[in-house]
Amino acid sequence: MGRVVVTPADSAFSKCIRQRDGWTCQRCGGQYELGTQALHCSHWHGRGSWSLRVHSDNADALCYGCHMHFTGNPMLHRDWQIERKGEGLLQILQELSNDTTLGRYIKKNKKEVAAHYRSEFRRMQKTGSTEFENWS
Repeated sequence: MGRVVVTPADSAFSKCIRQRDGWTCQRCGGQYELGTQALHCSHWHGRGSWSLRVHSDNADALCYGCHMHFTGNPMLHRDWQIERKGEGLLQILQELSNDTTLGRYIKKNKKEVAAHYRSEFRRMQKTGSTEFENWS
């Protein structure tokens, strides 16, 4: 399987996640400037899962080091996710990850998804909000 391409929807969603998390790594607490490349949008279910690719419960802001730490230690990542989100939400995300109809719908509407998250990010910046609406 090849490398997953970053779409405009991914970029806009990533900004919303990092803004939601206060440009702070959710594992180590490191603070980052707006727009930095050192703070990643880390997905619990990878971006290959289109049904969860742009779902806020499936992503956290992590610095490069913490992102790579969890990539290399999936059981630690799982434990951390359970601690943060609970087993119930992780089960819901697992079920959503298997929803190929939703995944195809999101993939087909990537331009609308990108426009939605760009708009949400602008609104978050303007209002100082850390909340945003998932695209549906």
